[in-house]
Amino acid sequence: MKPLIPVGTAKIVAEGSYGPTTWANVFYVTIDAGTHTPGDVIANCVTFIHGFYATAFSAASFPSGWALSTIVVTYRDAEDSIVRVRVADAIAGSAGAGGQDAQVAYLVNWSTGDIRRGGKPRQYVTGVPDGVVADSARLNAGTVTAVTGRLITFLTSGLTLSTPMQLVEMSFRNGNADRVAAVTFPIIGASLNPVVATQRRRVGRRATGMGDPRDRQRARPRRLRTPAASSRQRARTIGDRGTTLGRPRPDRSRPHRRRTLRP
Repeated sequence: MKPLIPVGTAKIVAEGSYGPTTWANVFYVTIDAGTHTPGDVIANCVTFIHGFYATAFSAASFPSGWALSTIVVTYRDAEDSIVRVRVADAIAGSAGAGGQDAQVAYLVNWSTGDIRRGGKPRQYVTGVPDGVVADSARLNAGTVTAVTGRLITFLTSGLTLSTPMQLVEMSFRNGNADRVAAVTFPIIGASLNPVVATQRRRVGRRATGMGDPRDRQRARPRRLRTPAASSRQRARTIGDRGTTLGRPRPDRSRPHRRRTLRP
């Protein structure tokens, strides 16, 4: 069973829309150990994540038709208490009408001290205007440099709030099993990937963002299958008894021996 978030941490979900699609990004933070009221924590969580879109990216980083509308905070203030608050927010894209399809996204790579193998935390941020795309695969170098610098500033801004907080990776699983208690890894760096990312996006369904990359998410980056992978998949799907992962099975039958009658 998936454990609860630890005491003194908060889960923050930013929600919005882009054209006919909806999106959501998930963040986790640890709260300073000082004395803070739940109201103060909630207000500072909203301010912190609002800055991710308003400052680290800015309204000009998103096309018209993109909008941030709500920030939901779940704060565990005590062992037997969780406070949940939904706060209306409003940021609208101002980069103009030209924008990439909804499944195209900025990709933010977060750096942590997590030494486990596998993927690292990342954030898929939908709403890429045509003006920041250099070609069919990459963003403009100037956009990458500018946003990366502002992401670093965004990380440190959480530590200077009246309720200081640290953005973290929250791990609920280790290997193939749920942890007894969730573990946090402080996020110490960030960069905007120069390669444009893609993510499945359906009308009326949300796409999650950051979290433990080993956890299952409702939306995952799109992967292009190679011809070899496709043949393996067909072998599994069809159930061809003459193939193993798309390769012919070796013939292990014994040679037939002809019997002769002695005189």
